[in-house]
Amino acid sequence: MRILIADDHDLVRDTIAAYIQSDPENTVAPAANLQDALDHITKDVPSIWCFWILTCPE
Repeated sequence: MRILIADDHDLVRDTIAAYIQSDPENTVAPAANLQDALDHITKDVPSIWCFWILTCPE
């Protein structure tokens, strides 16, 4: 399963990604901001999208 995790906090994003990737059938596409998330979506559509971005400082 391909899962996109978008969050502007490295610790949150990395912790969730590590937990999800503990299952070898899962791959995670991390995104630190909205543009990163859109780039991942246009390259390879994930099975699940998880967005936690409340503010997007850029």
